[in-house]
Amino acid sequence: MLVTHRRLGSGDEAPREGHRTVQVHLTRRCNLACSHCYSDSGPRQSEALALHPLVDFLRRARAAGYERLSLSGGEPFLYRGLNELIEEATLQGWTLSAVTNGTRLGPPTRPDTVQRFALLGVSVDGSPERHDAFRRRLGAFEVTRRGLATLRDLGMPFAIVHTLRRSSFEELEWLLHFAIDEGAAALRLHPLEQVGQGQHLDAEALSPLDVSRAYLWALAADSCRLRVEVDLVNSERLRRDPTTVWPAARAAAATTMAPSFTQLVDTLVVEPDGRVVPFTYGIDPAFDLGRYDDAETLFDDPWRWDDLVRPLAERALREAAERTAPFFNWYEHLVEVAKRNGREVAQPLVFVDQPTVSVFEPR
Repeated sequence: MLVTHRRLGSGDEAPREGHRTVQVHLTRRCNLACSHCYSDSGPRQSEALALHPLVDFLRRARAAGYERLSLSGGEPFLYRGLNELIEEATLQGWTLSAVTNGTRLGPPTRPDTVQRFALLGVSVDGSPERHDAFRRRLGAFEVTRRGLATLRDLGMPFAIVHTLRRSSFEELEWLLHFAIDEGAAALRLHPLEQVGQGQHLDAEALSPLDVSRAYLWALAADSCRLRVEVDLVNSERLRRDPTTVWPAARAAAATTMAPSFTQLVDTLVVEPDGRVVPFTYGIDPAFDLGRYDDAETLFDDPWRWDDLVRPLAERALREAAERTAPFFNWYEHLVEVAKRNGREVAQPLVFVDQPTVSVFEPR
């Protein structure tokens, strides 16, 4: 999960230019074994990216136009090369963020390493009892809370990140006030995705009604003195302006020139096994762009990216336009479309301007 996504809005904002973000899942190693973990991370996992190829990959990604680096895991603060990685990334000019469980923010983690981040997202699953239950560790909540105190002492901005489940609605008000009391800069809600450990949580899966309820709750809560964000898309807004989810939508439909890397893929993801995929974690391997440890080949030719990414994005947009639910998780939708369609080529989009609104439709 990223901590650099757009803020929830009314739908009247100008089209975004894109995040230009590289999201790196450094390792599957974690000191917790959460029951909803999308990446199957845990104490028994050891898979991790090699430091020096990763530094070279980031150098080439920065030269290609990416600006923001978001680190995740597993637990990123357990990555053995983290201090050196942060040093190199800072020298390369990246804006740094990370998602953490908050338990490794004190010693032995160096304060100057923590302070290099522009923002940290700290995962909280609810009240102490519920948090500990989902983390499968008694006392995990209090350790995370001490981590939040460390961030305050260092003057570090942080967001509370919450995996939104069906049972979450019982505690959303509590969570909002907790985030305010702890001094968070934002509360980020990310719907549970039934992948990894989450595939076993059928009782916690969100219904379409739950999704709408979450969106409307976040919209109302955003008027409070804390910024509230939710990883959901307004279907009607997407139909009017697909650049809200894919910044290259209109350019991709019109241009015959070679697109840039960041136009095609505003979020580039490095998975723990080294695969580089577009947009979000868990995209079908048919859409792999390459590997992080072969960065020269990866960034050699944007036309090769175009052949993979454009069909996926256009198909996902076209299917999204046919959805009847008012709100949905765009990233989960992308993963589903990729899984169903593989490398199948989608028809290009044609944009038709109407007197009051711009719509898109398949040819």
